[in-house]
Amino acid sequence: LSNFVDSLKPPLRIPKPNHSLLVAMNIPICEQDRVHYIGILDGLIKSFFSTFDISISSSEFHAPIDIKKDRPEDYRPITTTLQRQRELHLCRIGLKTFRTNVERRRNERKNRESMLEKALVREHVESN
Repeated sequence: LSNFVDSLKPPLRIPKPNHSLLVAMNIPICEQDRVHYIGILDGLIKSFFSTFDISISSSEFHAPIDIKKDRPEDYRPITTTLQRQRELHLCRIGLKTFRTNVERRRNERKNRESMLEKALVREHVESN
């Protein structure tokens, strides 16, 4: 998606690095990580208008548009780019916390073992 949006012609083109802008577009993602072109186009148009501080409301459009007819029958959004980014961020935080905890416990175990070894050596030396 990043390469695609970068390859578009102005005014819809969003040059790289565009990851954070794509996330902010909140594009619907369907099963198997598929994105429908209308979701991308909608996000690009909203992004374009937001650069000029033009608000878009449904009352401003003269003719109602039935967007559902343009989408395939199996179109079922399960998440969005924003939700997916939040999930990935939380996964990274959880993984980092888990790794930190494992490392802390490993260090505590090493310290206990070294203290035990020192105590055993001290006992052995004192008994001789």
